Amino acid sequence: MIYLQNLSKQFGAKTILKSINFHLRPNERVALVGENGMGKTTLFRIIMQTLSADSGQVILRKEAQAASLEQELDNFKGSVLERVVSGDSHFQTVCKEMKELESKMSANLYSEEVTSRYGKLQHEFERLNGYEREPKACAILSGLGFSNDKIKKPLNEFSGGWRMRVEMARLLLRNPDVLLLDEPTNHFDLKSVEWLEGFLKNYDGSLLLISHDRRFLNSLITRVIELDRGALTCYPGNYNSYERLKEERKTQLISEATNQQRRINEIE
Repeated sequence: MIYLQNLSKQFGAKTILKSINFHLRPNERVALVGENGMGKTTLFRIIMQTLSADSGQVILRKEAQAASLEQELDNFKGSVLERVVSGDSHFQTVCKEMKELESKMSANLYSEEVTSRYGKLQHEFERLNGYEREPKACAILSGLGFSNDKIKKPLNEFSGGWRMRVEMARLLLRNPDVLLLDEPTNHFDLKSVEWLEGFLKNYDGSLLLISHDRRFLNSLITRVIELDRGALTCYPGNYNSYERLKEERKTQLISEATNQQRRINEIE
């Protein structure tokens, strides 16, 4: 689904990524772990192309879409439900052009070009589940803690934490092929976390996840990649397996170093 090939990134003298390679497979759920400051969010930004790498490339499978949670909240004027249904820029463009053509057709400004274009837009609208967006949005918002009254209220009446829930609902409704989630449960209560966990278990795309919630990770992931001093190391299994395998690897390296030093001493 996503290929990272020889990615490198430096900030000044600090190396964040050093010729890393990684393949996120279809329908796979992977956790990205590492100490703070190691570059996990930087890697996410490079994958989403909001930050460029110094070298290497990110290859996304043809026609696949990757999406992440927007951290910058804009001044949307409509309701919570309208914000979620509005979708991404592509869906908004399709809706806007359809309305413009509908206005032309209602004014009897028909032409072969207009009707042909409208037909193509309608097909794209259906592909994006345009007719099903509102009931699905209501279901997602309900799972994230919004009552029927709250979803009709203006978005700007809510706090930053609740607005991030709205952005999460908007992202989940888009149903991209690849989800990149950076600490998605930060603003959620336990009930909403459990709902999100269930939703992601049934999500049919690929998931790349950063989270400090160990239980959340254990319930979802099938592989862990650790970013440490610019290098990526892969571990199969959930977070508990990662900790066990990492400790075994550490013990093995210490044993190998001890044996190597003993051999050096013998030779000397």
